[in-house]
Formats: sequence, C-alpha cells, structure tokens
Amino acid sequence: MNHVTLKSLAKDLGLSTSTVSKALSDSYEISSETKKRVLAHAKDKQYKPNQFAKNLRTGGTNTIGIIISSISNTFMAQIVQGIQEVAQKYEYDFIIMQSQEDADIEKKSLENLFAKGVNGILLSPVHETSNIALLEQMQEEGCPIVLFDRIDSSLNTHKVGVNNFMGSYEATQLLINSGHRRFLHIGAKGVGISKDRFNGFKKALDDADIPFSNDQYLQCTIGDIETMRKEIHEVFSKIKNKSLEIDAIFGGSDIISANCLGILAELDIKVPNEVSVIGFSNSDLAFALNPSLSTITQPAEEIGRLAVEKLEKILSKKRYAHIEFETVELDTTIVLRNSTRK
Repeated sequence: MNHVTLKSLAKDLGLSTSTVSKALSDSYEISSETKKRVLAHAKDKQYKPNQFAKNLRTGGTNTIGIIISSISNTFMAQIVQGIQEVAQKYEYDFIIMQSQEDADIEKKSLENLFAKGVNGILLSPVHETSNIALLEQMQEEGCPIVLFDRIDSSLNTHKVGVNNFMGSYEATQLLINSGHRRFLHIGAKGVGISKDRFNGFKKALDDADIPFSNDQYLQCTIGDIETMRKEIHEVFSKIKNKSLEIDAIFGGSDIISANCLGILAELDIKVPNEVSVIGFSNSDLAFALNPSLSTITQPAEEIGRLAVEKLEKILSKKRYAHIEFETVELDTTIVLRNSTRK
C-alpha cells in the first residue's frame, strides 16, 4: 500500500502542499469549497496525518500539561481521572506536575511545560495571585490556560470548580438544624476558595443568629503537613481542656478533615459524642475512617472532564482573542456519616 502524504494529496488535487495542510486544519484562510474538496479526497485516500511532522510545523505536541497540588491528594486524583477520560477522546497525551503548594515550584512547572511545547495547560493554582504575570504572558504567546478547582484567580480564562459558598452554607445549616451552636472552622491559609467556604459557613451562622468569634477560626498551613498538624493540635488541646467550647468542627479541605479525626482521637475527644466533624473531602476512604467522615462532596471527575472540554474549545478556535470565557461552578452534595451527630 502506497503511503499517502500531504504532498501526494496536493499533487492529486492540483493544489499547493500549504493549501492542503491549511484546509485539513480548518484554517479560515481557505474557502469552504476547497476544504470540502480536500477533506473528501483525504478520506477517499484514507490519509492519516504524520503527527510528528505536524508538531514540527505548528510547534504543537498534541500534549496538555496538568499542574495539581499533589498526586497523593485523592480529590486531585479523581479530577485527573476525569481529565484522562476526555483527553483520550481528543487523542491528547498529558504531563502531570505537582506544585506542592509552593508558588516557586508552580512557576518552574509552568515554564517547563511551556518549554516542552504543550498545546495548553490545566492548572489548579497554589493561590489566587500566584504567577499571574507569567500565566498572562504564556497566554499571549499562544499557550492557553484553563483553571480548575481553585478558580478565584483574576486570570481571564475558562474556570471550572464548585459553588464553595453554597456548599459550606448548606452543610453548616444542616449542623445547626441538628442542634450545634459552637463551631470551629479550619481553612487553608492563602487559598482563595477557603475564603468562599468560610463566607458560606459564616453566612449560615449569621442567618441563624449564632455568634462567632476569632478564636473559632483557624487558618492552617496545608503546604507543610507537620506544621498543619501542630497548628490543629494546639487548638484542639484547648477543646480538650475546656478553654475553648466547641461542639462542631468544619474542615475546609480533605487533608484538613482527615487529620482532624486523627488528632481528635489522639486527644481522646469523642466524635461525634463530644464534637461533630464535617468537611470538604472526596476521599474514597472517608467511609472507612473511624468514625466514618461526613463530607461535602465535589463532583471531581466532572470538574476534570469539563476542564479539558473548555481547553479544547480554546484550541479549536482560530482566533483566540475573540473567545468569551466562562466560569462554571458545579453543585456539591452532602454525605452524612458517623462523624456528625444526628
């Protein structure tokens, strides 16, 4: 079987190789009649594009970059599962890198992916202001960025996450309706979505006329697990010695929620008899913890799927400047288990 090339297609059609290439790429420079003619002939000849040659011509690699906080984060792993599902549909390979909650590591990851010539990048930022100038520069130079999960960034692009405010509001309402009145909210320091989660939590308390003081709010360091545990342990010690009266703990992320249960057990504070615990967590093992953890669950795989779809929409456009960007906030669900009092 003779190998069909762009050159042989062009010769058959009496066109230049450049015209055939642009027609196959759906370039706006080529008329619709010529595109139809080229596509029909390519299909008839069973033409298969040489991907390596295409990469050399276009600077593309048919690869997308993904930057997450940590591969050990089960929520991020579920998002990557959704990303992979749709990336395969569009025949994209992908490279996963970790920011480790460090803006400098995130910067190096972005630069490395850009140097590799990825078609675009899916990013869960370290925080809402991290590396904004670099991200804007990369977009200007033709590397589109789509943000997922942490979507409070000012970057002008598609963003896919959840309605953190409403998820927190509804979960706090549920605890209030179960008779809880003294809350401790634990959030992640410097992470934009933590503000939305705290604001939803606080609004539910305000609507129920429940007072709240600064000693009932902890912002912990999630980039350093040992420091985070020390910070939580210090506050929980006050609950143990009764200097801080708390009957419900709201964990602002999966890693915070899981560590709360461990530290409470270490201090012999009974859950849920003495204090209830609920948190944002998509861990597959939430039901297997002791006690099983009540969670505000996010549609992680759907976030991943939509993020790739949004990136593909950008990549399929021939004129990047005319794209209307969208922020998608999916609904959360509440799963009650044994860590909350009924």
